[in-house]
Amino acid sequence: MLVKAVKSYRDLEVWQKGVELAVQICQMAYHFPASERFGSAAQLQRSALSIPANIAEGWGRGSTNEFVWFLKVAKGSLHEPETHLPNRGTSVRLSHDAKTGRTSWRDRNH
Repeated sequence: MLVKAVKSYRDLEVWQKGVELAVQICQMAYHFPASERFGSAAQLQRSALSIPANIAEGWGRGSTNEFVWFLKVAKGSLHEPETHLPNRGTSVRLSHDAKTGRTSWRDRNH
């Protein structure tokens, strides 16, 4: 098995998936009512964007220990958007498929 050398945090699949998730959440938040644009929508976007941002910051620290710390922070940040959505009365939750490695939003009722 050939392993690609990692030269940047942008090469990391976890960062790429974090960006994809952040884009999905930002697109979802764009459709919130105008009355929530500077409240719930903004907080949801900030929490989603913090996931890949923490991965990038940890990489930039140049220390393995600090990188691992920021990966843990990013992992914890995954739960913040999941927490904000039910507070809006949605039935959406974060779901991780172990077979494909994909994290996505799922309807809690299905």
